[in-house]
Amino acid sequence: MRLEPGYLAHPPNWSTEVQITQRLTQYVARSFSDDLSEDIIASLERLDGEFLHGQDAERVGAAIVILVARGVAVDSAVGLAKRDWRDLLVAAKLGSEDWRDVLAALLGDGDK
Repeated sequence: MRLEPGYLAHPPNWSTEVQITQRLTQYVARSFSDDLSEDIIASLERLDGEFLHGQDAERVGAAIVILVARGVAVDSAVGLAKRDWRDLLVAAKLGSEDWRDVLAALLGDGDK
């Protein structure tokens, strides 16, 4: 594939860093043991956002957390996110248009 001059690999609004929101961090802290919370947050912090392809980072991070809450190992949930973020979102029930409402119900309307 030949890239034309001026081609941007990522549009200017795409982040290559996964930002962990305060409300997601608070949800993880109150929902899991201290050790597991630390493991989840550390795993989310290590994610390279390039695999997001413009998806909301909180949505993807929350999807990982939802799967972990259902008993999926942290590394397995992160691996799914890296392989196919779409499958991750569907598995976490965040694949439809109402995902913002689902996240607000789960995490609260606090600071993103």
